[in-house]
Amino acid sequence: MKLLVIADDLTGALDTGVRLGAKNTLVRIMEEAAPLDPVPEETQVLIIAAQTRHLSPEKAYERVFSIVSQAKKAGVACVYKKTDSALRGNIGAELAGARDALGKTMHFVPAFPCMNRVTRGGVHYIDGVPVNESVFGADPFEPVEFAAVGDIIARQAAPEGIEIHDAQTDEDIFRIARELKDKGELQLLSGCAGFAAALPEVLGLEREDNPPRVFGKGLLTVCGSINPITTGQLDAGESSGMARCRLGAEEKLSGQWREKIPLWLSALEEKGSLIIDCGDTYSQAEKARFEAKYGCLRTKIAQNMGMIAREMMLGGMESTMLITGGDTLLAFMAQLGIWEFTAIWELCPGIALCHIEYMGKKYALISKSGGFGERELLPRLAERLAKLCTGGM
Repeated sequence: MKLLVIADDLTGALDTGVRLGAKNTLVRIMEEAAPLDPVPEETQVLIIAAQTRHLSPEKAYERVFSIVSQAKKAGVACVYKKTDSALRGNIGAELAGARDALGKTMHFVPAFPCMNRVTRGGVHYIDGVPVNESVFGADPFEPVEFAAVGDIIARQAAPEGIEIHDAQTDEDIFRIARELKDKGELQLLSGCAGFAAALPEVLGLEREDNPPRVFGKGLLTVCGSINPITTGQLDAGESSGMARCRLGAEEKLSGQWREKIPLWLSALEEKGSLIIDCGDTYSQAEKARFEAKYGCLRTKIAQNMGMIAREMMLGGMESTMLITGGDTLLAFMAQLGIWEFTAIWELCPGIALCHIEYMGKKYALISKSGGFGERELLPRLAERLAKLCTGGM
C-alpha cells in the first residue's frame, strides 16, 4: 500500500478519493478496531472514513493515533490526514494523534484553491473572507471560531511538530508537494482534497482511466445539510424546473414522511429530477422541545434522511442519487449495510460519483459535502448525467 488516507467523515473520504483518481482505491467506513486488516493485496490507496468529526477531541485523538499506529506497523509509505476544507471538526486533536503515532513532522496544507479556500500568512480564507467570518463561522453545530490555522490547532493540541504551509493556487500546492518529496518528507501529510490532488505525482500512484457510468435517467437529491451554500444550490435547482419537497419541522424527525414515498417516486418519474430537502434549522425553543422528544436532532435528522434515500431505492427508483451532508450519507450506508466503495470518479471539484450494489442491483451515487459546489450545481449535474447515460462525457 502506497497511501493511507484518514478522513473525519464519509463525504470527506470520497471527495479525497476522487481527487486522487488512483487505481485500486478502497474506501472503507470504519466500524471496527482494526480498519487496516484485511486489505486486498492489490490496494494502492486505502481511505478510511474514521467518523471522528463529532467525537470528543480526546476520542478523536485516540482513534487517529490507533489507526496511524497500525499503519506504522504495516509499513505504509505515506499517511495523509484528511481535514475539512473549512477547518471544522477536531483539527488539532487529529493532527496531533497522527504526529504522535508516527513520530514525524506533520506537513499541513489546508488550502483548496479551486474551491476558493486559500491560506495566506497562516490565515485561512473562504471566498476571500477569513473562515471564522464566513458561513462556516456561523455553523449552528460546529462554528469555526478562529481564522489563524495555528490558533485552531492550539485549541486542542500543542502545535509543535505540525508545519502549516500557505497556498493560494494549485501551483503552490504542487510546488509544496515536490519540495517535500525532494526533502524525503512525504511520510506524514495533511490537508483537504486540494492537497490530495498533488499526491499521485509525488507518490507515483497509477491513475484510474475507466470512464464513469450511470445506470438510469434522472437525479434524486436527498439533502441533509442546512449549509447556506447547499440551500442556494437547491434554490437554483428548483428554479431550473426540478421538483422540490421541503420536510416540515417534525416530519423529518418522526418518520411521518413514509406515506409520501409513492408521491415522490411519481414526481421523480414525471419531472426527471426531485429534491427532498430537510428544510430549515430550528429556533432555540423548537430545538429544546424536539430534543426532549426525539434526542439529538443532528443524528435523528440524518437517520430519517438516510431512510428516505433507502425507501426510494426500494420503491423502484432508477435515477442517480445525490446525497449531500456527511451524516446523511453515513446513515444511508448504514441502512444498506454497505461499508466499502471501490469505484469513484470526480464529476466536479469535490463532487464524487461512485457505484454501490444493493440486493443484486447497481446504483450510481453522488456524494457532496454541504459546503461544496457552485450555485448552479444541480442542473449542471443533471445535464452531465444525461450525457453519461447515453455514453457521452
